[in-house]
Amino acid sequence: IKRNSINLKTQKNQNFSRDVIIDIIKKYNLFYKKRKISNNKLLNKGMSHNNLVFLVGFPRSGTTLLDTILRSHSKTIVLEEKPYLINIRHKFFKTNTLEKISSISEKQIIRLQKEYFDSLNYSDQKLIIDKFPLNLIELGFIKKIFPDSKIILALRHPLDAILSCVLTSFRMNEAMANYENLETAAFFYNEVFDLFEIYKKSFNFDYHLIKYENVVQNFDKEIYNLLTYLNLNFEENVKNFHLTAKNRNIINTPSYHQVVKPLYSDSIDRYKQFEEINRIKLSVSKWINKFNY
Repeated sequence: IKRNSINLKTQKNQNFSRDVIIDIIKKYNLFYKKRKISNNKLLNKGMSHNNLVFLVGFPRSGTTLLDTILRSHSKTIVLEEKPYLINIRHKFFKTNTLEKISSISEKQIIRLQKEYFDSLNYSDQKLIIDKFPLNLIELGFIKKIFPDSKIILALRHPLDAILSCVLTSFRMNEAMANYENLETAAFFYNEVFDLFEIYKKSFNFDYHLIKYENVVQNFDKEIYNLLTYLNLNFEENVKNFHLTAKNRNIINTPSYHQVVKPLYSDSIDRYKQFEEINRIKLSVSKWINKFNY
C-alpha cells in the first residue's frame, strides 16, 4: 500500500486520477439505467462477427489463465492485450455524446466494425478472442456494435481479486489508480459490477460465467463447458496450457509466473491470510453472496 501511494505521487503518474474512470462508470450507470437499449439483433448485422468473443473480468480474476488455455486450442486466435475496442470507442465518443449510442445508425456501426477488424491481424477461419479485462465496463458499447459477439466473464472471489490488485505493481493508468489500497479497490469493484448488473437488465444478453476456483479444482468440466459455449470441441492440448505460455515470447501481464506452470491452488482464499481484508468484507458482501462464495 505504501508502494502504491508513492507510485501514484511520482511525477510521471501524478496526472492519473481514479476519478476519470469512476466518472465514466457513473455516466454509463445513469444512462443505461433509464432505458432498455436495442442490441441491434433485428438490424442488418453488418460485418459477420459471430466468431468474436470478448473475455472480460475484474483484473486478477483469472483472465490470463483463460487466455492461455484458450490460446492452446487449434481453432482460436487470442489477441494480445491491447485496446482494440477502446480505440474505436474513443473515436466514436470523440464526436458523439453518450445519448447517440441509442440511435447509432447502421452505417456507423458497420464503419466501426470495419475499423475494429482492420486493426487486427487475424484469420476469419478461427474464433477471435479479445482479452482485455476492463472491457467489462464497455459491454454497453460492445453489444451495440457487436451484437452477435460472445462474452466470457471471468470471476474470482471478490476479496481475492481485490487483494491481488492491491498487491500487484501495475503499470499506472486511470483504472490502475483505483488499486492504491483495499478501500479504493473495493469501491471500484462495486462500481464495476453495479454497472454490469445494469447492462444485463438493459440488454438482456447471454454470457458465460467461469470461476477461477472452479477451473483450478475441476479443470476438465469447466473448460469443456466453456468450449461448448464457444462451439468448440475439447482438445487434449488445452490441458498443456502452461507449455503454450512458455513458448510465447512474452506475456505482458503480472500473471506470467502463474500461467507458465501447471495449475495450483495457493491463490484460492488467499485473502484469509490478511486480517486487514476484514475492513472491506462487508462493503463487497453483496457480490460474495451473489456469486455464491
